[in-house]
Amino acid sequence: MVHMGTQNLKPMPPGQSANPSGRAPDVVKAIAKRIAQLKAGKILGEKELDKLRRLGLDHADITVIESIILDWATSTNPIKQQMYIERIAGKVPNININAEVSAAVVSKFRNKLTDAELERIGAGEDALEILLEKIPDVPDIQYSQGDEEIIDASE
Repeated sequence: MVHMGTQNLKPMPPGQSANPSGRAPDVVKAIAKRIAQLKAGKILGEKELDKLRRLGLDHADITVIESIILDWATSTNPIKQQMYIERIAGKVPNININAEVSAAVVSKFRNKLTDAELERIGAGEDALEILLEKIPDVPDIQYSQGDEEIIDASE
């Protein structure tokens, strides 16, 4: 007698895990959700309890998941800050500021750059640095107003 749903099962090849997609089984997810809803007041350290006091929150009312999110929101760790922001606002785009600036410089000053300079930019050099090389050196000037000396910020 063949049991329902078992006729198409094949044995797994040697070395293959029972969970090839890497997703947590529903049992683990259910346990994690249950833990997330537990009251965290009794397991929080003094640092976390101090944060709660400063925020005017009662430690007996906070859940595990709330304490984790609070840690992310108040952390000085940029990774935790990013995780917090991504939870409330969506994924932070991964952009290369230098590439954005270089592209803007090249498009604005293309007619001022030589082919050799454009090749240097294409090879990865900073377009702004290459453009600044074209500006002649200006000697440092000491400014003064009456008895009061103005400090040159470039020093």
